[in-house]
Amino acid sequence: IAVWLDSYEKVKILGVGAQGTVYEMVNRVTGKRFALKEVSIENEKQMQMALTEAKLLKQVTSSVCHPNVMQIEKVFQVVDKFYLVFPLCTGGELYDAVVRRGSFTERKAGLIVHDIVSALHTLHQHN
Repeated sequence: IAVWLDSYEKVKILGVGAQGTVYEMVNRVTGKRFALKEVSIENEKQMQMALTEAKLLKQVTSSVCHPNVMQIEKVFQVVDKFYLVFPLCTGGELYDAVVRRGSFTERKAGLIVHDIVSALHTLHQHN
């Protein structure tokens, strides 16, 4: 894990939430990019929450294959930090796109809703 982490550079912070910080990572050699969620573990409750999230994500992504359901790449812990690695999704937030554009054509809105409902349908099929 340390070798893997050393081969990547934290490019920028993509987001900060109650559970942790998400960074954009880039491979120093290949240029391949990922999103890395880093969660600080300060107590047993936080450890259990991180493990529960990781198990759920791993279970879902190992059994569900859909273009709009993100796959988890790696899960690991280093001392008091818990890490989840995902493919980097660069499209931004849907809400921000709506605000930025002001409006969508009915066709474009339908395609977006179709993508969301299709992913949700696939997830529901896998309980």
